[in-house]
Amino acid sequence: MKSKFSKIIMDYFLLLLFIIPASILTLFFAFILLFMFRENPFFLQYRGITFGNNYFRMLKLKTIKNIDVNKQNHEEHTFLLTSEHYNFSRFTSFLRKTGFDELPQIFHVITGKMSFVGPRPLMPSDIQIIKEKHPVEYLIRENFTTKPGITGIWQLFGTRNSGIENLIFLEKYYEVNKSILLDLQLILITFYVILFAKNSRSSDAKMNFYKKLFSLPGSSFLSGKIISLYQANTNPQNDY
Repeated sequence: MKSKFSKIIMDYFLLLLFIIPASILTLFFAFILLFMFRENPFFLQYRGITFGNNYFRMLKLKTIKNIDVNKQNHEEHTFLLTSEHYNFSRFTSFLRKTGFDELPQIFHVITGKMSFVGPRPLMPSDIQIIKEKHPVEYLIRENFTTKPGITGIWQLFGTRNSGIENLIFLEKYYEVNKSILLDLQLILITFYVILFAKNSRSSDAKMNFYKKLFSLPGSSFLSGKIISLYQANTNPQNDY
């Protein structure tokens, strides 16, 4: 209960800091996308931790023109696929690489559907795959008490090509170890990722990035659970 109350306080504190700049940036990017696409720059897409845990319609900035964002994809390995086959412009690639296409999600924090830091809300097709092919992992996610996050452990450290087991390992780690200090460290890393556009899908690229980050002067603040998480995630023998 104490942890839940602390997280609510943290979310509203961060809202006070970021709601105005996030709103300005969202409108600015939306105007550019409106000019580029000549269509609504926003879309709503079903996302959730599981079908029964925080399943809702999420607001995002559109980076792909004329696509059915809620169409079910029944490929068995949807979660492992990348979106490299889409033709992104330089601007929309920038939005995706920095994570700015996720900015409208801050309004879900206001409504209480999301938190700044938490597990990744997945598309229905990804949730269905986990439910059918990985029932143990699905049950773990079903029992998460943390709301979906704009940023989080998997968003920062994980990659799609690392598989569902890696997703569950990272998110279970956060569920067990969540705290205000850990949230602050993850948010600081998120800003560093945004500033240097290092939101790479490659696991090796991400780990090399964090290795450099942890060697920077002043990075001693990123200690404790962050360092142990980095070490655990680079160890192929880890077991969630």
